[in-house]
Amino acid sequence: MTCIECKSESVPGLTRCERHRQMRNKYSVKWMLAHPEKKKEAQKRWRDNNPNHRWAHHVFIKYGLTEEDYNALLALQNGRCAIEACGAMFPGGRSGKWHVDHDHATGLVRGLLCSMCNMSIGGFRDNPEILVSAAEYLKSSLIR
Repeated sequence: MTCIECKSESVPGLTRCERHRQMRNKYSVKWMLAHPEKKKEAQKRWRDNNPNHRWAHHVFIKYGLTEEDYNALLALQNGRCAIEACGAMFPGGRSGKWHVDHDHATGLVRGLLCSMCNMSIGGFRDNPEILVSAAEYLKSSLIR
């Protein structure tokens, strides 16, 4: 690509060459320092106009999932919680988004869970042995 300021070659995918990017950053930093209230208002306005961006950025940074990956995973789960016995069709929770369940040791994504299942698995510290023990307890307590 070519720089929109000086028409020299810029890094592919960028609209400004390195020199003009640095100049723009320098002036924007000065402006932000001189106008903190306007900066805060502009940031709030942007967040209000882009509510999903913050969430999508978080999911991408933390789990490496794009919004398309997330939606494809949800489609694979037929729009339901990944824990089949639960079968929740709504994620619950304050965010209204499905929770990205991942292996804490490897960071690999396992699926999307509703709030209840996510909290339950977290409560069992992602330990299958504790979960099996809890299931056995629940079954045995029905006999008493």
